Amino acid sequence: MTCATIAISEEVVSESEGAMITSTGRFIRQSHSKGYGAVVTLTIDSAANETHISLDCHGQGFRSQGSIEDVPEQGYDDWKQGAVVGVDYALRAAGLEPCGVVITKIEGLTTDTNPTIVAVAAMDAIWKGMRVTPQADVDAYVKAVAMDSWTQPYDAIPNF
Repeated sequence: MTCATIAISEEVVSESEGAMITSTGRFIRQSHSKGYGAVVTLTIDSAANETHISLDCHGQGFRSQGSIEDVPEQGYDDWKQGAVVGVDYALRAAGLEPCGVVITKIEGLTTDTNPTIVAVAAMDAIWKGMRVTPQADVDAYVKAVAMDSWTQPYDAIPNF
């Protein structure tokens, strides 16, 4: 099996022989003394016969104040749901269905991360991995929802 690594705007997308692509997406912002941050890594199977999204996270979770939280297998269900919603929206918005996706890593800080922020980072991972630039209106909508997310309950699942 051969493997190529392609740098895309400071993100690494790894493409192996066949249709499997590993991609990392981010949403990091600071606005009006509020942090917005999440990183999502996933694997995309663009040759799948049907769309399916699954989770395979094995992080350590909360370790100490100020440390990045890496989502474990159990818990962080709201962040996980955010990632699934983001992947689903990104695939639909870009017309990339059918596509199989496995979300393998979700990172953030309790103080700066909520399900909507995770969803936007997951969208970024899909679009970077598939080399898609979202339409300007889609991009503006997604960012507006993200920047408004702290006016919602901290565990609110976004509806894109």
